[in-house]
Amino acid sequence: MGRMVSEQRIALQFDRQLNQGLVRSAAARASGLEYEEFDERLQRLLTLMPFLQDRLLRMSPKLLAALAADPSLVAARLIELKSLLPAAAVAAVAGGRPSLLLSPEWERLPAAAAALARRYSEEEVALLVAAEPLLLAEDVEAILAELQRLLPVEQPAAALLAQPNLASSVSRLSHLSLWLAGGRDAADMLLRDPGLVYSVQRGPASLGPGAEFM
Repeated sequence: MGRMVSEQRIALQFDRQLNQGLVRSAAARASGLEYEEFDERLQRLLTLMPFLQDRLLRMSPKLLAALAADPSLVAARLIELKSLLPAAAVAAVAGGRPSLLLSPEWERLPAAAAALARRYSEEEVALLVAAEPLLLAEDVEAILAELQRLLPVEQPAAALLAQPNLASSVSRLSHLSLWLAGGRDAADMLLRDPGLVYSVQRGPASLGPGAEFM
């Protein structure tokens, strides 16, 4: 039995290494560099961001190539990210959304951090961006405005703090307001299940502008 488990573990490890090799090869091609040069830069990147190692299989080759293109720039931006968000766990933020370290998201980051700081304490900002790094790449006030429309009986800033992944649920919904038949509490339902906003359908015009139904 022990031998079988050991063989399965070796097989899984081999598959993982093979898949990582495929991702690296695809990223090297996307970078336009020779494989040896790309691999050297990638090793420097992983030294700076060891938390990316477990994400390699889930990263697009283009994103990995862009990050590895200039490890020195990434290092400088990691330092700047920490200075902008001193209480935040940089590994959680950059690991959760590596594209924050690249254009165009990097250019949006200071404004987003400032917008969050106007609404929340330093500790609350740290918790929010670690749980939902998307908040640093989007218009925070626009997200809160969408939450206000979707959750009219809630305080949007408090709702977002209680459940940061609501930001992902509303970031692409520019024309929705939630209407649920049967007397159900829309705010409670959305807080329990943020993915609900992807299940609504446009209601008939007779229900009024922006009406939605399940």
